[in-house]
Amino acid sequence: MKKIALFCILALVYGCINNKNKEKDFIEIKDSVTDSINKDKRMLSAFNVDSLSGYWFQPHAAVINITFTKEGTFIFNTFDSKAMQDQKLIGTYKIEGNKVLMKTTNQEHKEEQFDIKINKGGYYLEKEGFYLVKS
Repeated sequence: MKKIALFCILALVYGCINNKNKEKDFIEIKDSVTDSINKDKRMLSAFNVDSLSGYWFQPHAAVINITFTKEGTFIFNTFDSKAMQDQKLIGTYKIEGNKVLMKTTNQEHKEEQFDIKINKGGYYLEKEGFYLVKS
């Protein structure tokens, strides 16, 4: 009988210790996720013309690319699927929040918009059909 009581007490103590470890692991994971989200928010708020300027391309389709200058202009090499030909759009851009707004000057005043996103500590630009990374 004493052995059974001792076994129950040990099982109860082990269960409490194990439960505290699980709670500690959960808190550490939650803190890690919160830190990651806060880091991404800080990076997005720090995104500026210097972050954007340079050459951006679509992996596995490098002919689709954008070059942004610090002076607020861009050259967007893309593909027009309706005309079935390469297309070069030139214009000006501005950054608003987590978006890059682009207005072309050489076409029928076309507007483009890309979302600024973060993946593994780096920026990328995204919109339907496009995923551009900076080289």
